[in-house]
Amino acid sequence: MNILIPAKINYRIALTVAAFRIEYIENNSISITFAATNVRGDEFQKTVKFDSGYLRVSPAYSDREVISRIEYDHSNVPENSSVIEMDNYLKRFQEKWRESGLCPDPNIYFVEQSSWIPTIPAYNQTNINHILLVSEDCYVEILCRKWQIS
Repeated sequence: MNILIPAKINYRIALTVAAFRIEYIENNSISITFAATNVRGDEFQKTVKFDSGYLRVSPAYSDREVISRIEYDHSNVPENSSVIEMDNYLKRFQEKWRESGLCPDPNIYFVEQSSWIPTIPAYNQTNINHILLVSEDCYVEILCRKWQIS
């Protein structure tokens, strides 16, 4: 059912700079560079490198949702319940980030029970991760065995 699990990291993809720089070298590696922000609001560049794998890029699902709630289970992703509660939501979000040191919703997710993995050749399905990165206007999905952030 494509269950989203937020990555346990101390920054998030900055939605104010909606851009991914993707480098894909066939049968070798994938690297994605993006603007990130920390709990203080400082912006900086991050690059995530993946071993060779599968890559797909999709536009936002709609004007209101980047990722479809029909295709992906968001139950593990903190969300605001209404526009009226936005100030309280942002305050709680920042407090949780400061207290734990981890961003509650970094816009980088592991996908459990992936519907994509069963569609690739069986010999590639062992020990594979489905990872999703979200910006304001699109999302990137990667299937890989290893990844690292620099």
